[in-house]
Amino acid sequence: ALIENAHDAMPESGTLTLATTLVEVAAGAPESYAVGAGHYVVLTVADTGVGMSESDQSKMFEPYYSTKQRAGAGLSLAAVSGIAKQHGWAMTVDSVEGSGTAISLYLPLVTYSATMLLDSDDEDYADLETLPARSA
Repeated sequence: ALIENAHDAMPESGTLTLATTLVEVAAGAPESYAVGAGHYVVLTVADTGVGMSESDQSKMFEPYYSTKQRAGAGLSLAAVSGIAKQHGWAMTVDSVEGSGTAISLYLPLVTYSATMLLDSDDEDYADLETLPARSA
């Protein structure tokens, strides 16, 4: 949805950028961060398209609101916002009319390790630390 919106925002041409960044937000960080202290993977979708006016930005997460002229448009940002909230992610929007838009999703970084116990009598896996990859 974010990529489709970015594409549609560049009717003539432009640049679409997808980026991931690892961010550490320190305790007491400025309120400009959409999230609390912690580590995050930030996924940003940015375009050099038409951008959004302040009026459009104030309505962009409303279901069925759209600046597009084609049928079926208007649910994507509301859906992305809903998915982000459902998963505990934060979302920021930076848009300048005439210059483009960047939407960033802040996904909490989760680290974990897993140990797999293997039966030492199983000849196929006795000397492996993990199971072999399987094709779908």
